[in-house]
Amino acid sequence: RRVLFRSEKLKAALNERYFNQQADQEITKNQLASLKGAVYLEKKEIKDLTGINYAINLTGLYLNDNLIHDLTPLRELQNLEQLSLMNNQVKD
Repeated sequence: RRVLFRSEKLKAALNERYFNQQADQEITKNQLASLKGAVYLEKKEIKDLTGINYAINLTGLYLNDNLIHDLTPLRELQNLEQLSLMNNQVKD
């Protein structure tokens, strides 16, 4: 089943760097679940993380230098051990 992303920049970055697909290709829940280890999405102008919550096997997520303000989608990433969010717009 396909994942709905609120940020086209997030979808494009995942497609281009991790799924070897065109930037606008759909991404499935199974594809996201297949991501293991660390994912680097720095300097991609990402504003919204909705959709990344299906990447349940990630242990590291590097999101420096983006436009992120809401971390709610990360709550479901139970295996996440490292998270880097320098130079974002995160609010309490």
